[in-house]
Amino acid sequence: MRKETILITGAGTGFGKNIAFRLAEMGYDVIAGVEVMSQVSALEQEVREKDLEIRLEQLDVTNPKDREKAWGWDIDILVNNAGIK
Repeated sequence: MRKETILITGAGTGFGKNIAFRLAEMGYDVIAGVEVMSQVSALEQEVREKDLEIRLEQLDVTNPKDREKAWGWDIDILVNNAGIK
């Protein structure tokens, strides 16, 4: 049986980050969309420290090229958590 893949936008901090980690701990395939590239490096380290499997992707939902890239990902569930400051 295939695990569901979940894309979480706005996963660099706060609720998005927490839900990404929790879902990965529960065994889901998680793609964490992170707007700021510097957050990707910090999250990569935390993912390694917690021995989790989370796919980290730079994803700015306001950028048409990033949205087009994300449309190609095979996801089952989308958690739209990104916000605009």
